[in-house]
Amino acid sequence: MRAYFCILLGAVLVVGLSAAPALGETYTFTGAIDCGWNVKGNWNPTSGYPGSGDTAIIPASKTVCVGEDEKSPGNSDCGELVVDDTTAIVDIYDQGGTLTIESAAEINGEIRFRGQPGEFGPALHFGGDIAIEGTGIIRGDNASGLVLGRITGAAGDVVTIPSGFTIKGSISIHAELVNNGLVLVDDENDTLQLLTNLKSGGSTGKWKCTDGTLFVGFCTVSGSAKWVLKGDVQTSELHFASTGTTDSLSGDFDVTGGTFRIDTPLCTSGDITVKAGANNPKVIVIRNTTVTFNNPSCP
Repeated sequence: MRAYFCILLGAVLVVGLSAAPALGETYTFTGAIDCGWNVKGNWNPTSGYPGSGDTAIIPASKTVCVGEDEKSPGNSDCGELVVDDTTAIVDIYDQGGTLTIESAAEINGEIRFRGQPGEFGPALHFGGDIAIEGTGIIRGDNASGLVLGRITGAAGDVVTIPSGFTIKGSISIHAELVNNGLVLVDDENDTLQLLTNLKSGGSTGKWKCTDGTLFVGFCTVSGSAKWVLKGDVQTSELHFASTGTTDSLSGDFDVTGGTFRIDTPLCTSGDITVKAGANNPKVIVIRNTTVTFNNPSCP
């Protein structure tokens, strides 16, 4: 009886060990075949390509494509993304392409939204609380101004961008965002929309429009990040829409050009500076809209 019991226990131990979850794989992009993400031969090791729980590394001078029909159809995902150099690029195409990052991102190069006019916008989706590291850029300014990339997030999860990091171009940001870097519109064909969920910023953050449209709507904005508006009144606009709200907003507004359009109640402890110069700015407040600056009692 004792011998039988020992053999049975040994079998249980073996089964338990074999059931342990496998660790995620680390894949480094080589581009040996083409730029496609979902191509085994484009990665080292060549046994597969990054998926859920895996780490994807894009090294210097390499460009990987997501959602491009010919090279990498469908969506792609990974646990952690490392865009390892200023010359490393991730292109997300407009045929419904979505890249999902589950847990971490270090972006020292570029993530670019690519597409043609009239196509459905590509998306970068964050599947959890993610504090981006690096000094790179997420950009939609090379998409003809007509293809709108999307930055999305899981409900209740927060994406934080660091000082020295930039988001710019034709993009709608739906994810809850903490901006300690730079959110920038600088081309008259581009529109960057802050939509849904909370948008906040720290003292190192800046919301800036020098050309094009920075639209704030369907979301709540807060924090001490500065708002900067420059450029021609015909092509540069900061628009706080009637669908947006503020909460503990304390960042100053620096208006030296463009059109600052407000059609939602705005209460902030931050100050506003309007300077006339080569680009005479306009501040337009829609009728019956209450706007208060430099008010420490704002909620």
